[in-house]
Amino acid sequence: VFPTTALATALLVIFHVIHASVFLYSATALLIGTTLWLLILLPATVKFIAKN
Repeated sequence: VFPTTALATALLVIFHVIHASVFLYSATALLIGTTLWLLILLPATVKFIAKN
């Protein structure tokens, strides 16, 4: 029984670590994407509006 429990616990820990990493990666990617969008598109939009 013990080895099975240890294996299940190890798998659960690994799953949680992977899940946390994916969440962190997604949050970071979203933050970087939003920052880039603001830096590139916002000035372009302002210039476009200023022209018209």
